[in-house]
Amino acid sequence: MSQFSSVHREAYMSHCIGEETGWRGFAQPRLQVRFNPLTAGMIVGLLWGVWHLPLWRAETDSLTGEHIVFIIIHIIAGVIFAWLYNRSKASILAVGILHASANVSLRFLPVTAFFFILIIILIIFVAFSDRMWRKVVYTDRNRHISNTVK
Repeated sequence: MSQFSSVHREAYMSHCIGEETGWRGFAQPRLQVRFNPLTAGMIVGLLWGVWHLPLWRAETDSLTGEHIVFIIIHIIAGVIFAWLYNRSKASILAVGILHASANVSLRFLPVTAFFFILIIILIIFVAFSDRMWRKVVYTDRNRHISNTVK
């Protein structure tokens, strides 16, 4: 039997799509009406990380410095997810697949300082190449994001 069975894949995918419906499908576009995608992604990432605190506490029976690192990871991931959400024209499926892929890869790959350096480089590249500090203009009742900036 494989380490990651089809049942686990389906559970991860449905869980991630469900989470992303709230984080990216609801919160991200509403925050982007007020903030730029970079700031909105960081806010969603912070909320996403804090939302996981009760689960992490239940797993470890206490809160540790490691949980602060997890919140920082979620803030960082929030920027990448915001970028994908905007570039995929608000696709919940795309960010759900990224979410599931991140969850699975973190189960099998070691999280090291090198990992964080690569992620930081990716965020800098994404933020600058896409000018995420510029506010986006929404059309079609906040569902389709145009390339127009204010």
